[in-house]
Amino acid sequence: MEHKQSDQKPKMSIAIYLWLLPLAIGTSIGIAIGAAIGSVGAGAGIGIGVGVAVGLFLYRRFINTSSDD
Repeated sequence: MEHKQSDQKPKMSIAIYLWLLPLAIGTSIGIAIGAAIGSVGAGAGIGIGVGVAVGLFLYRRFINTSSDD
């Protein structure tokens, strides 16, 4: 079975997008919630924290399942 190096590149870019998307969504939701409670900085911090956690979970899950192929 032949392994091509170019096959790995698209999988990595998908995994990176799976990390960036929750980060962006979490930050924007956190800023909106922060604006509603009167502390945009705290909301943005919470949103970034949640976005990073969800993003890393999706990233690791995608890497583990795609390496089994």
